[in-house]
Amino acid sequence: MILNYDLPKLESELLSFQLDSKQKEVLESALNYIKSNIKINSDTKHLCISGRAGTGKTQICALIVKILKEQGVPEDLVYLAAIESHYDNAAVSSAKAVGMWQFMPSTAKEYGLEVNEYVDERLDCDKSTVAACKYFKRAYAKYKCWLTVAAAYNAGMGRISKSLETQDVEHALDLYLNKETSRYIFRLLAMKLIIENPARYGYAIKANQLYQPLDCDTFVVAEPVKDWVQWSKEHNITYSLLREYNPWIRSVSLPNPNNKTYVVKIPKETSLYRSKQTLKTYRENWTR
Repeated sequence: MILNYDLPKLESELLSFQLDSKQKEVLESALNYIKSNIKINSDTKHLCISGRAGTGKTQICALIVKILKEQGVPEDLVYLAAIESHYDNAAVSSAKAVGMWQFMPSTAKEYGLEVNEYVDERLDCDKSTVAACKYFKRAYAKYKCWLTVAAAYNAGMGRISKSLETQDVEHALDLYLNKETSRYIFRLLAMKLIIENPARYGYAIKANQLYQPLDCDTFVVAEPVKDWVQWSKEHNITYSLLREYNPWIRSVSLPNPNNKTYVVKIPKETSLYRSKQTLKTYRENWTR
């Protein structure tokens, strides 16, 4: 039986698409797949999205959406990060794509991210999201369709452009593609449906079961750092916490010959202890 959906919107353009029966079946299949990979972890009492990339934290949505809005990109593209990495900033694919947005080294550098033995900005949530937005905007300038942009993020603009030309259609929904890319768009729609309306799909979540937003002080580093361990001590945190909150740091030192500016995050005490956190919910309908 096909469920009766209100078609989720990436933009008003999406209303022009009418899903046929086969496409609705694929969407329902995607919903079932994602539902099977979302659970409540009763041991840690956190909402978890479990899968090949590990556990993702739903509080990251607020951080990503803020950047998407600033960059002029539809906020629904936040769900691409859920598909790519399950919001796991440390995710590494079998193809060695890294980070929440799963950039390969060459693509990361093309979109302005630094990747070397000392720094990997694919692991910086803010900078990697800005880089993803650059990709989205470049793809949208080419296709004028956000769903086609999503397909291109999975398959690459070269393959999608060639397929559109060869098959003489305008949008990715009308393309005959490999199974992974064909389902990718529907996984995006399914992830949006479930995360925005968890109760509709059987998830009863309490506010204290959600990860809380990170609260950090920020420090600008625009010079070489000879020893991050010593730097940590001077800023009253452990090296372990420095690396946990700044995963883009990949070595105990930072040569920084060009005096590039980096932003280092240091967690406030209220973020370190759950008992001291003030409960916040990104979407009110997430909780009961």
